[in-house]
Amino acid sequence: MRCLLLSAYHAQSHAAWAEGLMAALPEVDWTLLTLPPRYFSWRLRGNSLSWAMLEREVLEADYDVLLASSMTDLSALRGLCPALCRLPTAVYFHENQFAYPGSDR
Repeated sequence: MRCLLLSAYHAQSHAAWAEGLMAALPEVDWTLLTLPPRYFSWRLRGNSLSWAMLEREVLEADYDVLLASSMTDLSALRGLCPALCRLPTAVYFHENQFAYPGSDR
């Protein structure tokens, strides 16, 4: 099985998750696309444009499944690279505000 793994804000914890997943499933043929963890607001909104312009060949390769972190603007990326629309897709929510530990303040 060929899997495209997208990590749009590849901070330390996201990198650990992706590397751990790929190590745990060595039978999968992984293609990992990442973007550096900087310029948070732009990265969240602009990751699809960055990848569509810089990684089109990789995005349009033959995959069986797409796995994206929740920081990936998947709807915009699919609009820019329609070949991704045919892939079964899972989105991984690394953190969420509903389960995030509260503060004492």
